[in-house]
Amino acid sequence: MPLLRFIPESTNINFVGARYFAFAIDGLLLLISIASIAWQGFNYGIDFTGGVLMEVKAAQVANISTMREEINTLGFGESQLQYFGGGECDRPANSCVLIRVQPRQTKGEDQNAADQAVAQAIKNKLGPSYTVRSATVVGPKVSQELLHDGVVAFPSAVDCLRRLRAVGKPTLLLSNVPRPNRDAQALTSFAQASNAEG
Repeated sequence: MPLLRFIPESTNINFVGARYFAFAIDGLLLLISIASIAWQGFNYGIDFTGGVLMEVKAAQVANISTMREEINTLGFGESQLQYFGGGECDRPANSCVLIRVQPRQTKGEDQNAADQAVAQAIKNKLGPSYTVRSATVVGPKVSQELLHDGVVAFPSAVDCLRRLRAVGKPTLLLSNVPRPNRDAQALTSFAQASNAEG
């Protein structure tokens, strides 16, 4: 018998009996999620809305909180800063920072030109103590394509999983078949399942 036991051996919890209560909680959480999306909308990241992505390196360990305060004084809508490493960024550690900025959009303004201005403003604000390794501007056209591709990819992936599950059932019985015959039988099972669906 173990010296420490958190759950007694005679535990008897009626999980099935509580299923309606669990269904009610799940339904309530689902309704709250739908209401939140309808009220607030989705919080898209820079990849989907467009913005500026910059990699900067300091000679010493970068103080990310000070950098965030300096960038926030520029008045951008959203800014995210995080450390990253690898290669020269490990000498010293935490000397490289990834900066993501989502500028406020103004009607009638060229978004690409505005993003370039944002990148230059960040460079000027950080000063010569930081070296800009790369600056990437994600334009609104690219971000709209990413959003469209993501919306198309999700149902496609679900459909592929459904088809794989339907095809995978006959092949589960092939574990006892010798290896030389297994591939041929798998192809036969796949063809039969495809014909059954068609």
